[in-house]
Amino acid sequence: MNPQRTWAGGVQQHRHIREVWIEARDLENRADFRVVPAPVGVMNESSFVFGERILVLASLLDFGKLLGVGIHWLLYCARFYNILTVNIVVLTGAGISRESGIKTFRDSDGLWAGHRIEDVCTPMALAKDPQRVLDFYNMRRREVASVEPNAGHFALAELEKDHQVTIITQNIDDLHERAGSTRIIHIHGEIFKSRSMNDETVQFDCRGDINLGDLAPDQGQLRPHICFFHEMPFHWDRSQLLTMDADIFVVVGTSLAVYPAAGLVDVTRAKKIYVIDPNPPQIASRYSEIISIAEPATTGVPRLLQELQA
Repeated sequence: MNPQRTWAGGVQQHRHIREVWIEARDLENRADFRVVPAPVGVMNESSFVFGERILVLASLLDFGKLLGVGIHWLLYCARFYNILTVNIVVLTGAGISRESGIKTFRDSDGLWAGHRIEDVCTPMALAKDPQRVLDFYNMRRREVASVEPNAGHFALAELEKDHQVTIITQNIDDLHERAGSTRIIHIHGEIFKSRSMNDETVQFDCRGDINLGDLAPDQGQLRPHICFFHEMPFHWDRSQLLTMDADIFVVVGTSLAVYPAAGLVDVTRAKKIYVIDPNPPQIASRYSEIISIAEPATTGVPRLLQELQA
């Protein structure tokens, strides 16, 4: 085997595939041709760069050409598969959960009435009075377990039958999961999970109460897997990238008052932004047509479903 010749052949194939990728990517900028981004984990630019490196390495082992053909074919299949789908990203907030009976801090009679945010939902509160914070979320956990998904949740799950749908939710309940949605990002955490105060990267299922003295395997005190105020939302980079690539961006049941989540509206380059809320917040976009549906999620999301299926 001639290493120099093999390397040269691998680099040539490597350059050819990069040209194919750039050509396909540039198609997205044409007004008459829309390519929907591949599902997360299937095909994106970072995974392609990884594939390039694998190709060059394989070329040194004298099977770069064969692997190059495989990657070439995979690129085309992934791109043409996604031409046939619509990529919908949905941002949901407290409004959709409120319609299932979960009280929210936006309501005058809500769960947070009588509890200052500073007392129950900050890292400082947890350090100062951990039992109070644990009791607060134990109450919320029992509340979520007692309610059911509503028509808005089920309509979002129904969208998956015909479209690629990702839900980015600010809600800590599991109502989207119970309604049947399968691609959900909880940027503010999950009430039915706990984690060690020593390590946020490992979570545990949590269906009951958490009390002082309940320890994780690393001997750290367990706490709810919740993003407190002054903490960075979970999966934030991924959420921004998905929002940026959406064809349709949907806002459901949120006043867009809590940042950084509200800033996702400014990130998207979707052709259309649907805002579903009884009192739709006013937003503007240089890139998107704004369509407001001044209804609660239980009627507004089914209406959106009908429009997209028409």
